[in-house]
Amino acid sequence: MAKTKKKSFFDSKALDSRIKSANTQNSERWLGYFGGPCLLYMVYYGVAGTYLT
Repeated sequence: MAKTKKKSFFDSKALDSRIKSANTQNSERWLGYFGGPCLLYMVYYGVAGTYLT
């Protein structure tokens, strides 16, 4: 009988963000190049500002 390996959290579909097609929409580009880094910046400074003051 073959053993099946249990998938870890990091192998789940929720974290699979690889682009599989050549066709991307403008909203996806905006989120990936501008929106994502800006949100990360705001969260970082919100947390850092809370603990460093």
